Amino acid sequence: MCRVVLRAEIESDAGSVVTNTTALSESSVMLATELRASEGAVLRFQLSFPGLVEPRRYEGRVLRVHAAEGHGFARVLEVTFSFRDDDERRGVCAIVDRVRESGVFRAAAPAEHRPYKVLLVEDNGFIREMFAYGVDKYFRKNDATVCVDFADDAEAAWEMLQTTTYDLAIVDYFLPLSTGAQLVARMRRDAALHGLPVVAISVGGAKAREASLEAGADLFLDKPIVLRDLFTTLARLTSKESA
Repeated sequence: MCRVVLRAEIESDAGSVVTNTTALSESSVMLATELRASEGAVLRFQLSFPGLVEPRRYEGRVLRVHAAEGHGFARVLEVTFSFRDDDERRGVCAIVDRVRESGVFRAAAPAEHRPYKVLLVEDNGFIREMFAYGVDKYFRKNDATVCVDFADDAEAAWEMLQTTTYDLAIVDYFLPLSTGAQLVARMRRDAALHGLPVVAISVGGAKAREASLEAGADLFLDKPIVLRDLFTTLARLTSKESA
């Protein structure tokens, strides 16, 4: 399996549960979720990454339930795909080909020959430094054209969003004077920013997750542990070359 962060929407009796993958192979996927499912249960779910991987629906059977490995780690369902046809199988293989660690991958938007621009809204200086380190290690190492700007509060982020075109915003939930969810909701009300992909991050757990997704975030990730995998996912999905 290759480690990769994708948006996952799991169908349940209570409605769609939005979570993320932690790893993926041609035959199975790891889904981080507190959703209760026993081994052998059938799951229907959708995989995507905002702006980079188009949504596709799949069905699978729970092979194992992995308990959380410690603080900051999520409980994980290991699900084996039940492909209905070759087209579904090829769809998963195509995603795996783009993120496999041994390969070099195709650019997200090579036609314009411009960097894939990310805005990180985060008031914690340590997290910003860690993100900058990740950018240098994962993006430059993989020769990906990724540019990251930083804002430490919602108002500064809003001003930057008005003057610069971004491909992705990563927004912390806990910000000075307002929450990341309030910033995301403001973006969704704006005609120019309504469709901008947003990844929400937080240590706030279920409350922050629910508020961020309800405001319109495309994906919610617990920090800081999963950020490493987000770096590598972005680097591979936005690399300039094909395998």
